[in-house]
Amino acid sequence: MTISKSPGVRPAIKLIDAILVTLFAAIAAGSVDLVYAASFAREGVTMTGVMRAIASGVLGAEAFKGGASVALLGAVLHYGILWVAGAVFVLAGRVWPIVFQRPLLSGTVFGIGVFLVMKIVVKLSRAPFDVSSDPEQIIRNLLVHILAVGIPMALILVWMLVRPSVAGVATVSD
Repeated sequence: MTISKSPGVRPAIKLIDAILVTLFAAIAAGSVDLVYAASFAREGVTMTGVMRAIASGVLGAEAFKGGASVALLGAVLHYGILWVAGAVFVLAGRVWPIVFQRPLLSGTVFGIGVFLVMKIVVKLSRAPFDVSSDPEQIIRNLLVHILAVGIPMALILVWMLVRPSVAGVATVSD
């Protein structure tokens, strides 16, 4: 996809479109990430348990005694982090057009960034399980964040927000 290589030309993106598309991208990629996390969690950990572990970053150990509302908080936090990350991606694309011009490359870098943020957030949470320092698991988690979060979010954001016009300048259709 060629957008514009002219310096100073920024894609025209409506704020409401950016908000909605970024939310959609966060929900799509975040759901894949959660399915992965639940599938590799230790035996007996449910999706609700994964959500409670996420919420424990805010609520502490009390999160594991909570019910549906705590799990919902965990989901809101998880998707919220990805929504904000998507917004950062869109803003980066407005500053550096190469982000929109090369979504596979920028999505890879984006996925690595999301991995690092999530690793820090999980480390700061009070989950009863330790975040593995096993190189194989770290590489697997990194690849999931690149292939299932970073690249898909980048492609969704670029394909749905940035449309090349006849002149080659990035615009958004009305």
